[in-house]
Amino acid sequence: MMDKNYESHYEDGEVIADRVIVPPNLNEISDTLKFSNCANVTVRNCTIEGGKEDCIDAVRGENYTFTETILIPHKNGITLKGSIVNYNINNITFNAHGSDCDMEFGQYDNYWYIGRKATRGGIIDTIKAVDDKPIKIKLWDA
Repeated sequence: MMDKNYESHYEDGEVIADRVIVPPNLNEISDTLKFSNCANVTVRNCTIEGGKEDCIDAVRGENYTFTETILIPHKNGITLKGSIVNYNINNITFNAHGSDCDMEFGQYDNYWYIGRKATRGGIIDTIKAVDDKPIKIKLWDA
């Protein structure tokens, strides 16, 4: 089966820095950057345009850092789900707002089960939109 994400990452310690990431086929991909069960990931000083779902989607894992980055979402900017532990979202600029929300946190869909710990341990600091409108955040169990 073909991966529906532009870039899928499964390795610990990944650093994605100093890039402009605009997929050529925005209507054909789900997430631009997808992280699954990673630890110690950093996305820094990037510009990322989202696909049909998210600019950045992280599922499970720990110690995610997203900093000094510009997001251009179509549906969502950043989604963190599946019991992620410790995340730092800092100095993010939204050049557009997502049709659903700008940031989404928690666990839901096929990542949820009774007794699963919540997405937790997050720091969010210095988030802004170029149009000065509020950032829309959706929380599930975060």
